[in-house]
Amino acid sequence: MKKSIFIVLLSSLLFGSHFEKSQNIVIDKEQNIMWQDTLEVGQYVIEDITMARIYCDNLILNAYDDWQMPTIKQLQTIIDVVQQKKAIKKEFEFTRLANYWSNSAHQEKRDNFWYVNFETGKVNYTNKNTKQVVRCIRDIK
Repeated sequence: MKKSIFIVLLSSLLFGSHFEKSQNIVIDKEQNIMWQDTLEVGQYVIEDITMARIYCDNLILNAYDDWQMPTIKQLQTIIDVVQQKKAIKKEFEFTRLANYWSNSAHQEKRDNFWYVNFETGKVNYTNKNTKQVVRCIRDIK
């Protein structure tokens, strides 16, 4: 276990991060994704899955209006359990220690959707009517 943590730390030091913080957003240069990173994400947007989708669909941020909810795979790319206070990449300034919705439905339980908890880095699923936080993304074209 210690060996694998050392390898992760060494890799990040040698190769650097492919995440870049800019005003209101974090850019994932490897995946060509722009992540919302506003105060609102950390404090206010706690909705069921339907309202989370509506929120992202209607978000206008940095003059972009093509925001959407992330998939569970996309959310997993920003988990960082090495961080001291929260399990998310250090470039993200505004993060609530809570569950964040993905737009990925559970294959067998269609009323359930996957989420990531950015306090622990754990991935799980819950009913679509549960209130959780949402962080929107957009593809960089």
